Amino acid sequence: MPTQSQIEQTIDVALAEDLGRGDRTTELVIPQSLGGSAGIIAKEAALVCGGEIARIAFMKVDQSLQVKINVNDGSRSKPGDVVLTVTGRVSSILKAERVVLNFMSHMSGVATVTAAYVERVKGMDVKISDTRKTLPGLRLLEKYAVYAAGGRNHRPDLASGILIKDNHLVALGARGIPISEAIAKAKAGAKGMKVEIEVQNLDQLQQAMAGKPDIIMLDNMSIDDMKRAVKMVPASISLEASGGITLENVRAVAETGVDVISVGAITHSARAIDFSLSFVTGRSRNPEIEIGALVDPSGRRGFFYAPVRLLTAATGSHCGGRSRDGRRRLPAASIRRIWAPVPGRTGCRSSAAVHPGRLSN
Repeated sequence: MPTQSQIEQTIDVALAEDLGRGDRTTELVIPQSLGGSAGIIAKEAALVCGGEIARIAFMKVDQSLQVKINVNDGSRSKPGDVVLTVTGRVSSILKAERVVLNFMSHMSGVATVTAAYVERVKGMDVKISDTRKTLPGLRLLEKYAVYAAGGRNHRPDLASGILIKDNHLVALGARGIPISEAIAKAKAGAKGMKVEIEVQNLDQLQQAMAGKPDIIMLDNMSIDDMKRAVKMVPASISLEASGGITLENVRAVAETGVDVISVGAITHSARAIDFSLSFVTGRSRNPEIEIGALVDPSGRRGFFYAPVRLLTAATGSHCGGRSRDGRRRLPAASIRRIWAPVPGRTGCRSSAAVHPGRLSN
């Protein structure tokens, strides 16, 4: 598993990429004294991953932010679930928003598709594994997401295991070095590491067996050839199937009797899960979710925009008319009333309870 320093380095790179030269929009239009809460909301069913990464990213932008993870890594969410809440300076939340959503969307995508593969082979004595086919710079986080979803991690880098691949064999073959000799050389210098070799046909398999490696990878073999390989190879050598694995055929591959199925697609082609970050007024009706309102301590009137669905769920009412983009707009005075009693009419009724513990400046 990745170390804390490796995780933080990845997050630092992402923040520097997006925020390294500042956030001109937020710095110009959002007062530093503006405080509030926001929720990261799942817009589709998913196996969630990345909450702790999000927390670290928020804290790197502003250590005074308060982050609550509502859905733990490896747990399911459904559309509308608030998987994480963050409270503090609105400017800080906005600055971290895109980086946080990028991490959670991608990591949850990896976890969700991994879980689908794991589910397809449920009840069978086989493991779903990742590969080194990962997005540059994100390998450790992607492998963590695979692990959180019940998958197995292959070697994280070239130094963490010995795998003699097809191009190694091509280069050695040009020098007349047989497969068995390549395995012997690897075993001699392995220093306790397991030696794995990739083969693409049954002839190569026979040659590899003579070298007695720890693992043989069956690369892009047909189902029939995999079945033959399982019968040929002694139980002392583990078999890994790789190449061309899909959700449609993974069960059939597992039924051949291989020990591990490695799938590059769970990392390099995982579809991002749709999350959004929304500021919502008042309190959610779900007691586990506390969403606060924006406060403008200066007392100046203005408008806070929130999606109609979320605003309605929070306040039980529609207020302030409608903006050009179709969202409800709520007068700042009404928002202020949610946080503390305000003399005089506010122009909007709200049953939200006062929450004096929230950060407001």
